[in-house]
Amino acid sequence: MPCAGWLWYPCDELIHSSHGYHNQPAQGIVSINGATGTALYRNGQVWVAREGERTPVAVPAAQLPASGTLAGNFVDLIRGRVSAPAAPASCGLAVARLTEAAWKSAESGQAVML
Repeated sequence: MPCAGWLWYPCDELIHSSHGYHNQPAQGIVSINGATGTALYRNGQVWVAREGERTPVAVPAAQLPASGTLAGNFVDLIRGRVSAPAAPASCGLAVARLTEAAWKSAESGQAVML
């Protein structure tokens, strides 16, 4: 299950992921490079280049999942309006593992396998 707030792209192996902000904090930039393609988020638009494609193609908004807030989802879950949380505990665990690997990598200067 993909984690809420994350761009999910099915790939065999995550090779590189980066995120940051351009000149304006409201313009998020996310790049995910996997073994079978690349997914980009630029200025509110998702772009995908699958394996063998050199140029990313914009993903139509209709093909993306509905958005919301984590707080709103939590309230909906408590009130019984949704049957499952948008971000299950497994996503929190994945974020913790990734964060710890980043700390270890920064400390050792070596890649850390997950």
